Amino acid sequence: MVPFQIFLKSTAEARFEDYAARAGTKVANAQEFQRMKAHVASTYEGVKVRNSFVLDERDVIDCVDMNTQPSLRQNGRFLPVEKPPAPIIQKENVGDQARNGRGVAPMLSQKRKDAFGNAQYCAPGYIPMRRVTLDDLVHYQTLDDFFNKYGRAGERGDPVSR
Repeated sequence: MVPFQIFLKSTAEARFEDYAARAGTKVANAQEFQRMKAHVASTYEGVKVRNSFVLDERDVIDCVDMNTQPSLRQNGRFLPVEKPPAPIIQKENVGDQARNGRGVAPMLSQKRKDAFGNAQYCAPGYIPMRRVTLDDLVHYQTLDDFFNKYGRAGERGDPVSR
């Protein structure tokens, strides 16, 4: 697993020529590759990561300070995090019996470790965020194709699986 700061550095130093030669690369050209690099860089601009781990043997998850998550960035600054509402446990009447709602066990736990010994857990105040890499993006011809659920910008039909 590549540590977060090294991931950022290697993304900044990545060259189209190196990726173009890899099997499975579909990126159209050097200009599109630069757009992909810029997207990754902008996604992580100002993001603070406490720890990272691998989930399901493939996905790198970064524990991002909830105040610096990319979805809160607007016009170059971060918006404040709203306090979440209190959880509501509903009771459901089925015939003469009342059923109480049950919580779902969390996927992440300090006790669960990845193959590298990292805890698969984000501390309070941090959110788990799947790392988006150039390796993910270059499987598409363009950045717009990456954002289209059908795999080709402007197309419709069945979603494309990788």
